[in-house]
Amino acid sequence: MKDRIITKPGPTLQNERILSLDILRAFALMGILVVNITIFAIPIQGGFTYAFGDSQGINYWVTILTEMLFQGYFFPIFSMLFGAGVCLMAQRLEDKGLKSGVIHYRRMFWLIVIGFLHSGLLWRNDILFSYGFTGLVLYPFYKMSAKKTLVYTIIAMSLVSIQEAQIISNRDDRGSRTLQVRERSRQQDKQLRQQRMEQFKVPWWDLVKLRVTSRGRALLRLSIWKIMILNLGFMLLGMTLLKFGFFTGKAPPSLYKIIFLIGLTIGLVLPILKLILKELDIYQLASVYRPKNLTFWESFFQSFRNRVVHFILPFTYMSGIILLAQWGKLKKLTAYMAAMGRMALTNYIMMSLLCTTLFYGYGWNLYGKLDRTSLILIVFAILAFQMWFSYHWLSLYRFGPLEWLWRSLTYRRHQPMKLPKN
Repeated sequence: MKDRIITKPGPTLQNERILSLDILRAFALMGILVVNITIFAIPIQGGFTYAFGDSQGINYWVTILTEMLFQGYFFPIFSMLFGAGVCLMAQRLEDKGLKSGVIHYRRMFWLIVIGFLHSGLLWRNDILFSYGFTGLVLYPFYKMSAKKTLVYTIIAMSLVSIQEAQIISNRDDRGSRTLQVRERSRQQDKQLRQQRMEQFKVPWWDLVKLRVTSRGRALLRLSIWKIMILNLGFMLLGMTLLKFGFFTGKAPPSLYKIIFLIGLTIGLVLPILKLILKELDIYQLASVYRPKNLTFWESFFQSFRNRVVHFILPFTYMSGIILLAQWGKLKKLTAYMAAMGRMALTNYIMMSLLCTTLFYGYGWNLYGKLDRTSLILIVFAILAFQMWFSYHWLSLYRFGPLEWLWRSLTYRRHQPMKLPKN
């Protein structure tokens, strides 16, 4: 690779792509949509609620499985893959005899612009905007060894735990989550439902002004920096895993099998135990006897421990997907998933476009009108369409539509779009 010197920078060629990374990106997008569909369609604050029939029949189990297997697990995977992608791209540019820094920072600038437009025009819960800002800080780490990036990963995660510890240790009456408080929370959910349903009935332009104002306030409050620290920890971990050969399938196959089997066991037992405790109201009973306030260090170690435990299922999922890619039996499925992963930016924005059109007032106005089971069926339909669309699009073109735009802006020249006829 090092003897291949070119004078003009260019994007990653198809034969340079790593199949496992593309499949993992698609898998992460799938999990993100399963979680985000409730934010698009239901006025929910937080994860599990008893509103909208969530506690009845199949809707109950859809809600439970979403919380147990999806909630909070796929955003870290997507962030790790972003960090790995930054490292991989910089290494490839350097191998081609090019200075990767200018290209990287230009690439992050345009990602910030795309993220701002996405959050303003379509959906306020955009992640691209914060990814772009985090990418500005991330670049210098790619030259470090895997051990050094692992150390900085731990430091970044510790900073997040410090932030959480400051909030928890300063909280008064921490043990006051009684059944009465829980019931009052349910009543507040009902009020929130009506407020949100009215909010998303307004014209598109009114929502745009609301989103842009909200984004501006977040910047003024420096909220973006708190998210950046969290992103940085995940992205540095992604770099570390790439350097160790985990993402590229270079690690011993037995390692992926061990992580998958042990992680699947532990990763399922812990959420099931949490569910049982929640249903028996053990949390509320224990809170009566728990000290009202934790010290700063108690809060810090509790937060850091929870963050480490929270990585069990993401590592289990990633190991399983890499094993699937190595297995080579389901080639059609992996080909469709890889195509979806190659068009991750296009598909991420497309999810927002489809969902806001379905649920907001300027579209089909289905916000707050569908139960969880119906939403999961919509998720399946969107994902099936995106895999089909991506696969057939890439049979004709080199890049997805937004990938082509991003690359053309980054390299400041028109990228060839169509594949050769042969």
